[in-house]
Amino acid sequence: HMSNDKIVESCLSNLKHVSFKHQDMLLAQEQLKSINALGFIAQFMCSSNWMSIKECVLLLKHLSQNEKMADYLRSHDMIARLMQVLYNSLNTIQQQQDINYKLNGVCLIDLIDHCTATLVQMAKDQLNHVIMRQLDCVPYIMQMAYYPYPSVRKASIQLLSLLSQNADISAMICLDPMFIQHLQESYMNRYGQVRSIDELKQILGLNNNNSNANNSNASTMRLCLVSLIENIQSNLHLSQQKQQYQF
Repeated sequence: HMSNDKIVESCLSNLKHVSFKHQDMLLAQEQLKSINALGFIAQFMCSSNWMSIKECVLLLKHLSQNEKMADYLRSHDMIARLMQVLYNSLNTIQQQQDINYKLNGVCLIDLIDHCTATLVQMAKDQLNHVIMRQLDCVPYIMQMAYYPYPSVRKASIQLLSLLSQNADISAMICLDPMFIQHLQESYMNRYGQVRSIDELKQILGLNNNNSNANNSNASTMRLCLVSLIENIQSNLHLSQQKQQYQF
């Protein structure tokens, strides 16, 4: 006989499948919404069964790619739930000091990657910027840039490049000079002798008319870094203008 946990895992896995790899996946997603499936599914993200948690995150990853699901995901506080799974997973890996550590057969670094990919997708919606700021997610996402795991650092830069489009979040990042210094030392000087954002843009081909051709070969990390730094610089420039106006 199958245990209750195994039955739940199987059900979640099937829902994940029909919501993404099925020919009627959009219809399936709408049906999940019509019966308010997330209201029931969300409880499993707080369970002690890591395989069920992983299946939930993968389902959310699929739903997040459908813009019509954005409000529905927000209505069930999915950003907060994903951040909690991300926090718990990273903490466990840190405590075990093992990037390949598994719980219930789930490789936690893979779960982290699925969480961050979903959050990156959701961060493309500017309404979610406000939610992430209200939930105080930004300091933790900034902290992720210091982790020794490449995929975690990449996710941090990706998320911040999107979130820094929000003026309040960009201002928050600007208030941490140590973080700005970390970006420059750990990322901008990592690729040869890059000393400025203009040099990095030149390497990526962002300053010429053939940028599309060059960008196809550019790493996501570098492109996101350019976007993040430019958003920060723009915010600093606006702040300086406001100070001059006040005086």
